Amino acid sequence: MGLVGLTAVTSGLLALLIGLAFAVLLWSIVNMRDSLAATQHSQATLTQSTKVEGLILDLETGQRGYVITRQAQFLEPWRTARSTFPGQARQLVQMSSTPGQKNLAQQISQAGNSLINDYSVPLVEMASRGNPYARSVAATQEGKRRVDALRKQFARYEMDEGSILASGRMAAEAKARRAVELASVGLAGSVVLIVAFASYVTRAIVWPIRRAAAFAARLAGGDLTARMPETGTGEIGELEAAFNTMGGSLEKSRERAQETHQRLKLLYDASVAVGTTLDGEEIAQQLVDVAVQQRFADFATVDLAVPVLQGKETPDDSTTEMRRVAVGGVRRDSPLHPVGTLITPSHPPGPWIGTAAIEPDLQTSTTWQHHSPEESRRLLDYGIHSLITVPLHARTTLLGTVNFWRSQSSRPFEEDELSDAEELAAKAAVSIENARLYQQVRNSSEQFQRLLLPRLPDLHPFTVAADYRPATTPGHLGGDWYDAFRLPDGACAVVVGDVVGHDLRAAASMSQTRNMLRALLYDLSTPPSAVLTQLDRTLDAITENPVTTACLARVEPAGEVWRLHWSNAGHPPPLLLAPGSEPEYLAADPGVPLCVDSEQPRPNHIHPLHPDTTVIFFTDGLVEHPRRSLDEGLKVLAATAAAHADQPLQRLLQILADRHPSDGHDDMAVLGLRTPTRPRLPGDATGASHRAPMRP
Repeated sequence: MGLVGLTAVTSGLLALLIGLAFAVLLWSIVNMRDSLAATQHSQATLTQSTKVEGLILDLETGQRGYVITRQAQFLEPWRTARSTFPGQARQLVQMSSTPGQKNLAQQISQAGNSLINDYSVPLVEMASRGNPYARSVAATQEGKRRVDALRKQFARYEMDEGSILASGRMAAEAKARRAVELASVGLAGSVVLIVAFASYVTRAIVWPIRRAAAFAARLAGGDLTARMPETGTGEIGELEAAFNTMGGSLEKSRERAQETHQRLKLLYDASVAVGTTLDGEEIAQQLVDVAVQQRFADFATVDLAVPVLQGKETPDDSTTEMRRVAVGGVRRDSPLHPVGTLITPSHPPGPWIGTAAIEPDLQTSTTWQHHSPEESRRLLDYGIHSLITVPLHARTTLLGTVNFWRSQSSRPFEEDELSDAEELAAKAAVSIENARLYQQVRNSSEQFQRLLLPRLPDLHPFTVAADYRPATTPGHLGGDWYDAFRLPDGACAVVVGDVVGHDLRAAASMSQTRNMLRALLYDLSTPPSAVLTQLDRTLDAITENPVTTACLARVEPAGEVWRLHWSNAGHPPPLLLAPGSEPEYLAADPGVPLCVDSEQPRPNHIHPLHPDTTVIFFTDGLVEHPRRSLDEGLKVLAATAAAHADQPLQRLLQILADRHPSDGHDDMAVLGLRTPTRPRLPGDATGASHRAPMRP
């Protein structure tokens, strides 16, 4: 066989071997692409599972919020989750790639539909009808059991899908390794068969194939940044380009997977951390903290409309002022306006807008810089270069705006990150609106309660003042009240009382009791005990009022001084602050509360009141604390009063209400009476011109 024949045979064998090597490599590429598609499908399935699980969480949150508060706005996310879940669950079933996963997805769908139709919908309907079972422990435990079971199914589904994803990746790596091995064998055989073509084959084929093999090994080992130098021609060049294209595609897929994971974690952390309080400013700070901690932004700010901070409706007015309530960032020397700054619509860096906006490059944004060139330049000089501004919507109302900033240490914002910013803002807006409604309810309750309390008259020569503080619980109406006025016989009547209960019935009973007591005091010139006894009998005869405590006193002239003539119906004793003396509680037989036993005798007590003496009447909400005894609370109150006894009476009562030793769970009323600084002279005004004898 001549050289030509040998060359032809060798070339033919070489071509065969090279063809086989290329076939194996191309087969590996196809399989790796298929594995990539399977991996992407598994990732999409995991994302769909997370979305369906989120609907269950939204359903549970909306349902729980409505059952607890009976506020209709909690039904909006609940209805959305209820209507969306069936379709999303069916889509999860369709996307499941194995019979086992499909069966588990069908179980999740059935369990979710059962939770909606058999538990959640009936529970909401019961809550809307006022059925107490809706708030019962049994109902709550049933919901928890169902949701916990669903969470376990989701965890199992996601674990199995993760195993499928890992298996696919391992299979792709194994195929790549086999392709490398077979290609190496083919190339080695071609070198042995055609020694004469060794130099050419080495330069033109062997070296490129070895580079491809090394690249494939690196790729199979997880180094998706590896690239081949595209120096070959013909099929070799195409192979190099194909490998590089595949490597770039895999690297982008991994980056997208990592970004998706990071975004899901961002939204999950926001769901967990944002909205754990009913204070709008705290919720705003939680949003800022999550955005900065998860590195979604280097700096973040939240501005809320001033009416929102006051618990009011936001007017449909683009000129509404906002106040900065939260600032956070990766550095403490933030160039942004601090908390408390008033932000107007034309004041950068956040215009009052109705839709989200992105400014990837603030350096070239003339619109953003136009509002305040000096302020904009300061931010740019600091290194801030990118911005996303998102409105905080509650239904169709704008509550404020949230701004996400990036500085020189981070890449600019991209368009696909706008949806993440909107999702964060939407979660925070719901919680802020709930906080606003809470504040609105609390303000209304407090206003209603204060309308039931009297305006104290001028009881010269005595100084009389009062202070009332509502409980911290939303919608909490109390039965605490106070009253003071001059009687026809010239004495001054003072009373503090507390109707048991924290609802409208307690408030109504308080008003009814106070008015009855006023009428009896004005009509009867009898000791306080007799008035309380008559009040108790009247309440027992014509009302169904709950148990009520009260301390009723008359301040009467007694020579050059005055005397305190009082009777107590199960109420805390008055506190006496006399010049040169330690504070003293006028402890005496408290008697039984009203509406308990109207036939029980009620004692009277008398104590002299010298000039410049202060008597403080108060309700138990001022001193009660679950982790402290009542005696400890009374000691703290007496010490506080003694330390500020020289203050004007109104200021003294404000201090006692501000620094109360209680936990604030109950409303509190405090009433004070202070005698003149000089002794009483005959004819001093206490209503003597209308004096009438007091009947026993």
